Formats: sequence, C-alpha cells, structure tokens
Amino acid sequence: MATHYTNNQNSYVYLGLAGETGRGRVVQSGLFRMADGSEEWQRLERGLPEAPAVRALAAHPRQPEIVYAGTQSGPYRSADRGAHCNAAGCHSLARLRPVPVEPAGQRSRNGTHGCGEG
Repeated sequence: MATHYTNNQNSYVYLGLAGETGRGRVVQSGLFRMADGSEEWQRLERGLPEAPAVRALAAHPRQPEIVYAGTQSGPYRSADRGAHCNAAGCHSLARLRPVPVEPAGQRSRNGTHGCGEG
C-alpha cells in the first residue's frame, strides 16, 4: 500500500493486489486507489497488463502524481495519480521489488530481476 498527500488536490491511498489468496476464496489482483474522504476503491487499469499482479507500490513523496507499481510484467509508472500507466522501460520479464523513494534527493531506486538494464 502506498499513500500520498498534497494540500491543493485529492490525496489517495493506493493498494496493489497480486492474486494470492486462501483456498476457496475469490482471487483478485490489480491496482486500486481511494481518495481521501471516499469509501470506495477505484480500479486503475489503463496501460497495465491484464490482471496485473501488483507486488510493489510507491508514491513519490514530493511529486504525488507519480506512482510506481511492480507487476508480473515489470515495473510501471504513472504521472497522473494512476489514471494512466506506462511500462517503465525495462524488459518485460523483469519484476519490480520494493521501491524506496528518496525524498531528499527526489530520486527513486528500483529493484528488478531478469532485466539486465541499469
């Protein structure tokens, strides 16, 4: 789960589901967000692979419109609070692991495997 806050626009909580569940339970995967004050989750799908297994999430601490999601098809980045996502430019077999974002330097550090790119 990732969150971001801003003074002049909606704040969101993001949730990634990877599809793992207990026997006999409904399997769900995907990227979701909930606006501050809302009671409903919004499914985010544009630009993501079908049924994305989201295992890593991060919202940029100084640019809250930027959200990163790690899926079974590699890392994805959104520059509009998750409304549209694009592959983050790594080989499709790469999988993103935890994405710490460094507030002081405004840099992100992405961990992947299977990519071979820096």
